[in-house]
Amino acid sequence: MIVSRRLFAVLALMTLLTLFVAAAANAQSSTVKPIPLTLRRVATVNLAQVARNPAAPTASVIDPSLYATAVNRRIPRASLSSAAGADAQIRAALLAPPEALSVPLAPSGATMISGFKGLDALDTAIGNGLNVNAPIAKFGIEPPDQGLCVGNGTVIEMTNLEYREFSTSGTPGATVNLATLFGVLSTDFLSDPKCYYDPPTNTFFMTATDLTDMTNQSFLLVGVMPAGSSMVTTYQIETTNLSDPGCPCFGDQPLLGADANAIVVTANEFSQPENPAGVFNGAEIYLISKSDLVASVTARTFMFRAGIPLAEGVGISMQPAASPDGAFDTANGGTEFLMNSLDFRGAGDNRLAVWAIINTCQLASSPCADLPAIQLPPPILHVHTYRNPFSANQRAATTMIPYGNATSNPTVEQIDANDDRLGQLVYANGKLYAALGAVVRVSGAFHAGIEYFIVKPSFRTIQSVLHFSATGTSTYVAHKGIDLSYPSIGVTTGGNAVMAFSMMGSSMNPSAGWMPIAKAGPKQIHIAGTGAGPDDGFTGYPNDNSFGSSIARWGDYSAAVADGKTIWMAAEYIPSACDYATYSTDKLCGMTRAPEANWGTYISELTVP
Repeated sequence: MIVSRRLFAVLALMTLLTLFVAAAANAQSSTVKPIPLTLRRVATVNLAQVARNPAAPTASVIDPSLYATAVNRRIPRASLSSAAGADAQIRAALLAPPEALSVPLAPSGATMISGFKGLDALDTAIGNGLNVNAPIAKFGIEPPDQGLCVGNGTVIEMTNLEYREFSTSGTPGATVNLATLFGVLSTDFLSDPKCYYDPPTNTFFMTATDLTDMTNQSFLLVGVMPAGSSMVTTYQIETTNLSDPGCPCFGDQPLLGADANAIVVTANEFSQPENPAGVFNGAEIYLISKSDLVASVTARTFMFRAGIPLAEGVGISMQPAASPDGAFDTANGGTEFLMNSLDFRGAGDNRLAVWAIINTCQLASSPCADLPAIQLPPPILHVHTYRNPFSANQRAATTMIPYGNATSNPTVEQIDANDDRLGQLVYANGKLYAALGAVVRVSGAFHAGIEYFIVKPSFRTIQSVLHFSATGTSTYVAHKGIDLSYPSIGVTTGGNAVMAFSMMGSSMNPSAGWMPIAKAGPKQIHIAGTGAGPDDGFTGYPNDNSFGSSIARWGDYSAAVADGKTIWMAAEYIPSACDYATYSTDKLCGMTRAPEANWGTYISELTVP
């Protein structure tokens, strides 16, 4: 689609209004096909036997500070090729942070929502070896990450480095360390947990990245647990990929989705952390037979290698879609959709790529003849401008940062609001829903805001050639004086959609927020979990971290999933506060925090019509 300079300028100024975006099918459509891989079985773990007392220490695992530097890496930004031409120059002239309207805060009690406290920094510290009877620093981990899935009356939350089950009323159940859950060595470096409940098979699927000793071997871990069972069968795919440039490598931030036939995982292939060159090869995609995993037989597995081509680079952080209630797209031999942002230079962009993998029936219980294939080139949607958000502010409360005081860091830290990679992707009601963080101006001031997208994918056949296209809308969410970060969208089969995120500002402690975005109520920003104090974690204190940062790691993502008419959300917030006088005699402040971190997560549920 050709868009004039004038129209680009209009689109850059529109906020909180529906914006039509479209991408036409290319007459030169082609496909890329995958290579087969081996999925190796690791262990079968009985959670009923290995679950620990949440207050009982275990063996020390890994240096916690590595979680702030080794994983969820920022994407290296390459220069645009000369072939990008005038279109790149047009975009560059229009990528100034846009002016966004301030979405109102909902009045207290405006919508009935319930919730409960999830995992926190103390849980992780205990799982990492903290002795609560003699607590010392260097056991906490930042950021927590977030894996949430719900089904068959069970809520599962995964963070770095913990797994816990809850009843839907919030009663805690089995708690294990991630290394125990996946049946690997306690010294392995694990991160980026994800969880997905598949209604058709009544099964929970879980993933994480495993860098082992962070030198020469890495794996993608996959866990499979029937709902109502305590038995987890775990598998691994080696991601070392010695044949790729800069390797041995690992799959950073694995992202989890599914269609009717396959569990789909994407990851960004980076060289192992000890490689000073920091080589990045692009996104890789793994397709694993869902029916084989459920049947506990050797699972057919395929891989699209890193380096999937785009005009100005390669695919990065390609979010695979998951669907509520098993409402998948079964056309074209089974279709899995993916989306990603296109900020190749780190200076912002106004486009999204939409991908379709067809013929996933090859991974069904009765496989079809054709291999899965990615439709190329992907449709490119023109959307509102997005750019890496600035760091978020929080309320100054220097007497309520006891760890900062104890380490001669007297200033309240800023919080990392992430880059502009796309968040969780949902396919529901024939549409794709996703969001990302973006810097915006609200009443003339810069803030971290959110841009969300609702996209309609479609296929048509022209002269016996299958063509893929997409149209959609783009909308900003921002509020005066508040920063919003790490969005995730939950959508019911009927298209009721709610977005979860973290929120904070100069007059607000870090809190868990949410907002209806489609048919779920007025577009107002709600607070689900109110922050009790400022973030007081070691990653934002330059006197106490090896990388000299004054910006604390946060997130690195939230989660939102639908279970029938109920949408569940989980986001990071600060659940409790403690002053230095209390902390100086009790580093756990009454079992409410870890010695060097005080983050928590809040899990909430909203039932929509």
